[in-house]
Amino acid sequence: MALASAISIPVSHILIRNYLTDTLSIDAAGLWTGMWRISEAYLMIVTATLTVYYLPKLSSLKNQHSIKQEIKNGQKIILPLVVVSALAIFFLRDWIIWLLFNDGFSEMRQLFAFQLLGDFIKISSWLYAYMMLAKAKVSVFIVSEILMSILFVVFTMLFVDRYGLIGVSYAFALNYTVYLLFI
Repeated sequence: MALASAISIPVSHILIRNYLTDTLSIDAAGLWTGMWRISEAYLMIVTATLTVYYLPKLSSLKNQHSIKQEIKNGQKIILPLVVVSALAIFFLRDWIIWLLFNDGFSEMRQLFAFQLLGDFIKISSWLYAYMMLAKAKVSVFIVSEILMSILFVVFTMLFVDRYGLIGVSYAFALNYTVYLLFI
């Protein structure tokens, strides 16, 4: 299961980065990569919590009621944390760009809203998707990882062609909306 994620996600990101470079510019690809790194950094706390506490807890639960209760508890604790973090990053985006990058990255500003919305939807979906990990639903997990990675690339191509660089953020948010519905 980890191997499916370790292969499909980086490959999809390489394809997206290459597509952005070929279609828009190397600078556009760099803007997206920078935005992605910001998302990874602030979500690291959430993903660590999910891995260290939430996954083992789900694995230990045996009945439907307690599983549903744990998912609700996760939603009550994790989702508000993601919302507060995402809002803070959104309102501090100019300062973050200035602190972490340089003036050449000011166009990254346009990517924040839908990237952060996508992050929220991503974590919302993971609260359910971790059930696949906890209960060793190997084939469903692998298929979903591969399909969602392919879909992210396809959505990116469609939206970047239509909307430019911000299309990659639209693609990310839509991709995780589809994933949440799938899960």
